[in-house]
Amino acid sequence: MPIVLRATLLESAGFPHAFSTRAATFEEVARAIDTEPAHVRRVKQVHSARVVVVGDDATESIEADALVSRGEEAVAVQTADCLPVLVGDRRTGAVSAIHAGWRGVVAGIVPNALEVLARSRQDVVAAIGPCIGACCFEVGEDVAEKIVTASDPTIVVRRAGEKAFVDLRRAARIQLARAGIANERIEDVVRCTYCEEDLFFSYRRDGANAGRLISAIAPF
Repeated sequence: MPIVLRATLLESAGFPHAFSTRAATFEEVARAIDTEPAHVRRVKQVHSARVVVVGDDATESIEADALVSRGEEAVAVQTADCLPVLVGDRRTGAVSAIHAGWRGVVAGIVPNALEVLARSRQDVVAAIGPCIGACCFEVGEDVAEKIVTASDPTIVVRRAGEKAFVDLRRAARIQLARAGIANERIEDVVRCTYCEEDLFFSYRRDGANAGRLISAIAPF
C-alpha cells in the first residue's frame, strides 16, 4: 500500500507535497515533503470560510479551514471524505492547503484561500486530492441546491427520489476556474475515499471512529 500520493502538476512545479493514504502517520507525511513535523502547520477545522496566514495566527487552536504559507513552514489539512486542495504559486513559491467539505464549498473557502495566496493567478497550480466521489456522495435536495448555487448545476450527476448524487470535486474545480486558474493548471488525484476502504479513511463509511488523511504542501 502506498503511504502517500502525489500530483504531477505540483511535483513538476517544484512544490514538496503529499496526499496521505490511511497507511501514513503525520510524521511520515512530514518526511515525505522533507520537513520536520514541527514545521508543518495545522489549524482547527470547522467547515468555515476562514483563511489564516502562517506567521500570523496559524495554530492548532485557531478555527479556520485553509492556511497560506509564504515562508519556510509547510501547511496541512486533515480530511475523511472532504476535499483536500493543495495550491502553489510558481512565481512566489507561496502555498495553500485547503479543507473543503460541502459546507466549505458553499461558504467559499476555495476562492477565499486563493484571494489570500496570490493577487495574480497566472502562475498558480492546484491539485484536488482523494475525497468522496460522485458515486457515493448522496445528499438531500436542499444541500444539493446549495452546492449548485456555489458552483454549477452539472455537479449533480444523478438523482434518486429525494436524494441527489453530487460531484464535490467538480464543484471545487469550477470554483478554482472562476478564480482564475486555467483548466490545465488544475489536477485531480481521482480516488474515492468511500469506495477504497483499503486505502482511505471515510467519515461517511466509518462514522465517528474514522481516522483522518493528511494533505500537506511546502513552499519552495
